[in-house]
Amino acid sequence: MKALQIEFIKLFRPSTYVILAILLLVVFIRGEFGMHLVSPDLTGMLKSTDAGMADMIGFIFSIFVIMNIGQEYTENTLRRSIIEGYTRGKFFIGKLLLVIVAAVLLLLVQKLIFLALAASAGYTKEAFDCLTVSGAVYSLIRTILYALLGFFLIFLTRSVAISIIISFVWTSVEGLLSIYLKFKYPGSDWGSYLPFSSLAQILATDGTIAFQFVFIALGYQVALVAGSYGLLATRDIK
Repeated sequence: MKALQIEFIKLFRPSTYVILAILLLVVFIRGEFGMHLVSPDLTGMLKSTDAGMADMIGFIFSIFVIMNIGQEYTENTLRRSIIEGYTRGKFFIGKLLLVIVAAVLLLLVQKLIFLALAASAGYTKEAFDCLTVSGAVYSLIRTILYALLGFFLIFLTRSVAISIIISFVWTSVEGLLSIYLKFKYPGSDWGSYLPFSSLAQILATDGTIAFQFVFIALGYQVALVAGSYGLLATRDIK
């Protein structure tokens, strides 16, 4: 817990507040736009709006993670901390716990914004009906996967700009790759086993959780965590 406390103390930087403000603004705009779409399927519209807001949280949170760890390299705070006796393991655990706790808190904020916007549009009851445990699990897994991708990329490249570019490109390339596999191998579902494509399969059409794809998504997360720690533990801190 001490490692987590240290990471929260480090958050009191101007850049943190800027990113948080941008994140909340984008989520609010996405939600406000979704609430005013004209659709004969009110439930579908609300679910789509909620999912879209959660996606915005995930992508921008990934950028925050990249910038947060990137500052440790650019400002040499990681190097100084290790010289002073703060181990790489403690640093890594602190960052990982920060990602998980922050993901939970951000999703709670997103759900509150969603309910507030729905209430302002007169859809309070319908919005509450859309919030399910399975939907929350899906949103949390998706947000953490976004964050861990950024986690891995910044340890790999040590460059904020390159990490953000790769993160953005990967989500686009994966969508194209999934479509290619679908047409290349008709009848197969190879594309569904890609990182973010597997997430789309977690929620079945009846709202239940497809645990097969939960385990696949968790497998990617474990691989990203293991890869990130391996990079941190074996490479020189410059």
